[in-house]
Amino acid sequence: MHGTSRTQPAPGWEDADRAERLGARIPAETGLPAAELLALCAASADPDGALAGSVRALSSRKDRYGGAASRKALAPLVRISAASRFLAQIIAARPRLLDLLASSQFPERPAPLRASRCKNGVSFARRLRAHKQVEMLRIALNDLSGASIPDVTRDLSRLAERAFEAAVQFHYRRLCALHGPPAERSAGGPSGFCVLGMGKLGGEELNFSSDADVLYVYDKDGRTQGANPIDHFAFYARLAEAVTASVGSPGATPEGGFVFRVDLDLRPEGRSGPIVNAIRGLELYYDSQGAAWERFAVLKARPIAGDLDAGEDALRRLVPFVFRKYFDLKAIDEMRQLKARAEKEAARAPGIDLKLGRGGIREIEFFVQALQLLHGGRDPNLRVRGTMKALDRLLYAGLISSRDRDELAEAYVVLRRLEHRVQMLAERQTHSMPEDVRENQRLARRTGYQDASAMSADLALHRSRVEARFKDLLRVASGSGPSEDPRAAAAADPDATPEQRAAALAELGFDQPDATAEELARLAQKRGTPFQQAQPLGAALVTELAAAPDPDQALRHLADLYGGLVHPHATSELLAQSPRTTRLLISLFGSSDYLSRQLLTHPELIDQLVLRGAAALVRERADLRDDLANRLRPLSPLDVEAALTELRRFRNEEVLRIALHDVAGAEALRQARCRDGRARAGEARGPRARLSLRSRPPLPLFQRR
Repeated sequence: MHGTSRTQPAPGWEDADRAERLGARIPAETGLPAAELLALCAASADPDGALAGSVRALSSRKDRYGGAASRKALAPLVRISAASRFLAQIIAARPRLLDLLASSQFPERPAPLRASRCKNGVSFARRLRAHKQVEMLRIALNDLSGASIPDVTRDLSRLAERAFEAAVQFHYRRLCALHGPPAERSAGGPSGFCVLGMGKLGGEELNFSSDADVLYVYDKDGRTQGANPIDHFAFYARLAEAVTASVGSPGATPEGGFVFRVDLDLRPEGRSGPIVNAIRGLELYYDSQGAAWERFAVLKARPIAGDLDAGEDALRRLVPFVFRKYFDLKAIDEMRQLKARAEKEAARAPGIDLKLGRGGIREIEFFVQALQLLHGGRDPNLRVRGTMKALDRLLYAGLISSRDRDELAEAYVVLRRLEHRVQMLAERQTHSMPEDVRENQRLARRTGYQDASAMSADLALHRSRVEARFKDLLRVASGSGPSEDPRAAAAADPDATPEQRAAALAELGFDQPDATAEELARLAQKRGTPFQQAQPLGAALVTELAAAPDPDQALRHLADLYGGLVHPHATSELLAQSPRTTRLLISLFGSSDYLSRQLLTHPELIDQLVLRGAAALVRERADLRDDLANRLRPLSPLDVEAALTELRRFRNEEVLRIALHDVAGAEALRQARCRDGRARAGEARGPRARLSLRSRPPLPLFQRR
């Protein structure tokens, strides 16, 4: 059983006597009947913790305001208290939060951040911390109620963005009042200063106790325009220091905490470097001194606050550093060294470390980012932030199989959910599984497992899958096909008996090994197929088939493809020369009957698979019209049939292009439609914009007809 974001009830109270004593005090201390609260706590993942936290918060509400909390707040309060002592303490310190918990709209709407009228930096930072507490409570409640990991990490990242944006605006205005705005700037306009979110913040993947890794940049040097002018560097350095203090400094009380721990170590020259860099200086640093690990650091960089245009300008200039145009041996050697370092860190990690240990989050992220860096120079579609999105793009590029994508994505979700539950408990920056037996049982129930044994077994499975792929990274990074599996070689061997072939297919995970073995036997009888004689391509195809979403279906379509070819040698040579094309073709065959039939009806479209790296996720209407116009221009205006044939070919190629992206994950298309932060209303128009040429003749040829 896999864990879920839903919790599982505990088998009973750990300390029944204490629960009985607390239960007897509930009516007098909270003003509420005991039965309902006790029942909710007993059904939670941690009854004892839920009861203690709930009674403390409800008693605080009654003591401070003289009345009982709404009964509508009980269920969410118990859910929070069973999962997070930290948040339960926050509610007890600010019992008005119970009124928010009682509202059905609270989980759906981010709280407004009203900080612009704060009189000084101290009151502003206090307001930021109070806002963070409300939002962490809302996000945690959504997480515990079933929200997806991408939704939760995105909400946490946007909370950080709002905090940094408010801090930039507040302190920029104050500095402008002291020194005047920077040259060519105004106090109310774009500042020329941008906060770049790095790492998990840049990828919208923050967890409940993440550092906020940021890099501060400004557009250009100069002097401010006030009565007390200073250099731009001094102005922006003071702005960066003030923003860092407001977001990262702890409050005066334990409950006050901080907004986010701000980490500036990823800036040029690390802790010894300046707190803020001019864009041109940043560009020169990475061009001349940028290390291989810094390419990983900049890969996810994203403008999150301040002058976003300045941030985008900085990132555009860094593209040649991050994504090298040519795939070279030096890049592979750099990855080999970084991978060896990561393996040493994993071996040193004590206990079960969800992030740094073997098969952990770090290995998934390294695997994904290494492939992005090595191939993103030639394939712009790979230049995305975020692990889940990147996995989809890597599948589309043919660099990983459907099984690779699915298993890594599933492992990532499991590991991140466990990490959330561990950190949510006390807002501790830890990634280690608890060693205490009772706490391990509570964690299992909080994460949706029946018990700790089920959690441990599931975690071991996912970590082993991640570790296996991480060890295989360098082969995958080079773009070569999978290493030969003896079971795949046995299944592809034309001299194997039906029983031997079926047994090998069964071990590889085929659901219908006998029928599939017969299909392979028929392919071995056809001249020109890779199964006629024992050869590496045959075993490689079986290996890719086994990794497809539906291996048996994929093989049926592969057999249909070869069955319809007059000269199968050419197709075999194409597949042998391009493992990425093979992987993408098999993924398509194993994903969709309809699209496979389209490809089989028009086998000439296989050529488009080879060109997939240059295929944009989204093509603008004008680009589509120009492409079609160029195809039709050489044709005679009177040859309508030839024009219609070209139109059909164009349409089929576009459908295949869109379908391949869909096979690699619809999220890629949704994100592409909404690029530059535009409203998601464009989603509904996306497919129509791609294929609208069907309803609007693009050339005078059809207008005349």
